Amino acid sequence: MSNVSVLIGSNTAELQSFFNSMEYYLSVSKAAKQRLDKELASSFSVFDYVSDNETMLSRILADLLTTTGSHGQGDLFLKEFLAMFKSLSFSPTGDPVVSLEYATRLLQNFNRRIDIHLSWGGFGIGIENKPWALEQDDQLKDYNDQLKNEFNDNYLLIFLSTTGRAPQSIPNWGELTKQGKAAAISFYPDLYDWLIRCRQQCEAEKVRYFIKDFADYIQYNLKGDFTVQESNNV
Repeated sequence: MSNVSVLIGSNTAELQSFFNSMEYYLSVSKAAKQRLDKELASSFSVFDYVSDNETMLSRILADLLTTTGSHGQGDLFLKEFLAMFKSLSFSPTGDPVVSLEYATRLLQNFNRRIDIHLSWGGFGIGIENKPWALEQDDQLKDYNDQLKNEFNDNYLLIFLSTTGRAPQSIPNWGELTKQGKAAAISFYPDLYDWLIRCRQQCEAEKVRYFIKDFADYIQYNLKGDFTVQESNNV
């Protein structure tokens, strides 16, 4: 008989008592949750009924960043979003034009599409949203060239991923980051923290509930590997 078998055999009563106690506390916890959920519905989220795809996420972000959006909060989301980037080479003012799937029309490869494009005329931001898919060859390089041709040096290229890693499809990303023309951010904690800050200031209860659901969705579905993230930030 193995040592493990002897150990378990000699503690059968204690183990049975432990599991009986655990079963009791779990049942009590489940019953308490069921009572609370009549008012709180803690497991309910609108995002359980929405397909998981980049287009859906990009649309939500674009709508929140639109100052005249249906959220009714003016520039709240945009202001807090821009505050994430301390090394911006330019401080934009006014309301930007926000576009989805923006064509790289100033490049020879005009079939590329920037997920989210913001233009103030003299300054622009391009956001590449990559929660799941891999980069294509020269994808971020082409996006950077498009923004540079469009706004000269007054632009910011943002790479959004689950881990906040640097993109692989552009060779001079580190140099652009130092110049304040590029930034890599994560869904969690970067975008999550942005949503929490906005929720604290949001005055519309309906929008506050939506932001909470969106933040919860990010926390439970788009939380990357922090070990990878930290190694990329060194």
